[in-house]
Amino acid sequence: MSGRIITPADMGPRIVSIEELRRVCLPICAGYAWGLGTIVDLWKKGAPVPQRDPHAPERRVLLPGQFRKWYEDVAQRKGLALSGEVAYATQAQKLRTSSG
Repeated sequence: MSGRIITPADMGPRIVSIEELRRVCLPICAGYAWGLGTIVDLWKKGAPVPQRDPHAPERRVLLPGQFRKWYEDVAQRKGLALSGEVAYATQAQKLRTSSG
């Protein structure tokens, strides 16, 4: 993965529900209980997004800097090799970019 070119599109904020964030982050911290518990904390750091449908799941803005800090902490504790920036760019592809 080293040498991968990261574009501005890769690094943009994402709007995610807690379920979407868990789906993407659970494999990163599998087997690491502390990391699993911090996914909700990461999600709560984002600003809530107004929703038209009151029954839709709450969505929040996930900023690359927040994800990078979270990932680098998990990576350090698990011994993972990717940088937080590359990890965000890779994982962000699995998340939508709008609340639509």
